Amino acid sequence: DDGSYLASFVAEQVGEAKLSVSINGHQLKGSPYSIVVGQNYPAIDQPSKVVNNNGSMGAPWGVAFGNNGLWAVADSSNHRVYILNDKDDLVKQFGRKGSVDGQFSCPRGVSFDSHNNL
Repeated sequence: DDGSYLASFVAEQVGEAKLSVSINGHQLKGSPYSIVVGQNYPAIDQPSKVVNNNGSMGAPWGVAFGNNGLWAVADSSNHRVYILNDKDDLVKQFGRKGSVDGQFSCPRGVSFDSHNNL
Protein backbone atom coordinates (compact mmCIF):
# COMPACT_ATOMS: atom_id res chain seq x y z
CA ASP A 1 0.00 0.00 0.00
CA ASP A 2 1.33 3.48 -0.88
CA GLY A 3 -0.16 5.25 2.16
CA SER A 4 -2.78 7.12 0.12
CA TYR A 5 -6.36 7.40 1.25
CA LEU A 6 -9.42 8.64 -0.56
CA ALA A 7 -11.99 10.54 1.47
CA SER A 8 -15.20 12.22 0.46
CA PHE A 9 -17.85 14.23 2.24
CA VAL A 10 -20.93 16.29 1.57
CA ALA A 11 -20.81 19.81 2.98
CA GLU A 12 -23.90 21.22 4.64
CA GLN A 13 -23.23 24.78 3.45
CA VAL A 14 -20.92 26.83 1.22
CA GLY A 15 -18.09 28.96 2.58
CA GLU A 16 -15.04 28.39 4.73
CA ALA A 17 -14.91 25.24 6.82
CA LYS A 18 -12.54 23.08 8.84
CA LEU A 19 -12.10 19.45 7.79
CA SER A 20 -10.80 17.14 10.49
CA VAL A 21 -9.45 13.74 9.42
CA SER A 22 -8.73 10.86 11.80
CA ILE A 23 -7.75 7.27 11.15
CA ASN A 24 -8.31 4.71 13.89
CA GLY A 25 -8.83 7.54 16.36
CA HIS A 26 -5.57 9.33 15.50
CA GLN A 27 -5.82 12.74 13.87
CA LEU A 28 -3.71 13.17 10.70
CA LYS A 29 -0.80 15.58 10.86
CA GLY A 30 -1.98 19.06 9.84
CA SER A 31 -5.63 18.26 10.54
CA PRO A 32 -7.97 20.07 10.80
CA TYR A 33 -7.57 21.55 7.33
CA SER A 34 -9.03 24.87 6.20
CA ILE A 35 -11.15 24.39 3.08
CA VAL A 36 -13.51 26.49 0.98
CA VAL A 37 -16.74 24.82 -0.10
CA GLY A 38 -18.24 26.21 -3.30
CA GLN A 39 -21.35 25.67 -5.34
CA ASN A 40 -22.55 25.55 -8.92
CA TYR A 41 -19.57 23.65 -10.28
CA PRO A 42 -19.93 22.14 -13.76
CA ALA A 43 -20.99 18.53 -14.08
CA ILE A 44 -18.17 16.22 -15.07
CA ASP A 45 -19.93 14.09 -17.61
CA GLN A 46 -17.14 12.96 -19.92
CA PRO A 47 -13.65 13.95 -18.77
CA SER A 48 -12.27 11.15 -20.96
CA LYS A 49 -13.12 13.23 -24.04
CA VAL A 50 -10.00 15.28 -23.28
CA VAL A 51 -7.37 14.23 -25.78
CA ASN A 52 -3.62 14.35 -25.30
CA ASN A 53 -0.68 13.30 -27.46
CA ASN A 54 -1.07 9.69 -26.31
CA GLY A 55 -4.80 9.39 -27.03
CA SER A 56 -7.64 10.00 -24.60
CA MET A 57 -7.41 10.54 -20.86
CA GLY A 58 -6.44 7.26 -19.29
CA ALA A 59 -7.36 7.20 -15.60
CA PRO A 60 -8.79 10.46 -14.27
CA TRP A 61 -8.27 10.28 -10.52
CA GLY A 62 -8.22 13.62 -8.71
CA VAL A 63 -10.34 16.63 -9.66
CA ALA A 64 -10.18 20.21 -8.36
CA PHE A 65 -12.14 23.35 -9.17
CA GLY A 66 -10.75 26.88 -9.08
CA ASN A 67 -13.00 29.85 -8.33
CA ASN A 68 -12.17 31.29 -11.77
CA GLY A 69 -14.04 28.71 -13.87
CA LEU A 70 -11.03 26.45 -14.42
CA TRP A 71 -10.83 22.88 -13.23
CA ALA A 72 -8.01 20.36 -13.18
CA VAL A 73 -7.80 16.58 -13.49
CA ALA A 74 -4.91 14.34 -12.48
CA ASP A 75 -4.55 11.48 -14.98
CA SER A 76 -2.71 8.73 -13.14
CA SER A 77 -2.08 6.43 -16.12
CA ASN A 78 -0.72 9.16 -18.42
CA HIS A 79 1.26 10.83 -15.59
CA ARG A 80 -0.04 14.32 -16.32
CA VAL A 81 -2.44 17.04 -15.23
CA TYR A 82 -5.05 18.66 -17.46
CA ILE A 83 -6.52 22.13 -16.91
CA LEU A 84 -9.92 22.77 -18.50
CA ASN A 85 -12.28 25.72 -18.66
CA ASP A 86 -15.97 25.76 -17.74
CA LYS A 87 -16.86 24.62 -21.28
CA ASP A 88 -14.62 21.53 -20.83
CA ASP A 89 -12.09 22.87 -23.36
CA LEU A 90 -8.49 21.88 -22.71
CA VAL A 91 -6.54 24.98 -21.63
CA LYS A 92 -3.24 23.34 -20.70
CA GLN A 93 -1.69 19.99 -19.92
CA PHE A 94 1.63 19.20 -18.34
CA GLY A 95 3.66 16.36 -16.92
CA ARG A 96 5.10 13.06 -18.01
CA LYS A 97 6.30 9.93 -16.26
CA GLY A 98 9.35 10.42 -14.10
CA SER A 99 10.68 11.60 -10.76
CA VAL A 100 12.21 15.02 -11.42
CA ASP A 101 10.59 18.47 -11.58
CA GLY A 102 7.71 18.52 -14.07
CA GLN A 103 7.32 14.75 -13.99
CA PHE A 104 4.83 12.56 -12.12
CA SER A 105 4.37 8.98 -11.11
CA CYS A 106 0.65 8.19 -11.16
CA PRO A 107 -0.67 11.54 -9.85
CA ARG A 108 -3.84 11.09 -7.83
CA GLY A 109 -4.68 14.52 -6.55
CA VAL A 110 -4.76 18.17 -7.51
CA SER A 111 -5.93 21.32 -5.75
CA PHE A 112 -6.21 25.04 -6.24
CA ASP A 113 -5.28 27.56 -3.56
CA SER A 114 -7.31 30.71 -2.85
CA HIS A 115 -5.37 32.55 -5.61
CA ASN A 116 -6.20 29.87 -8.22
CA ASN A 117 -2.67 28.49 -8.23
CA LEU A 118 -2.67 24.77 -8.94
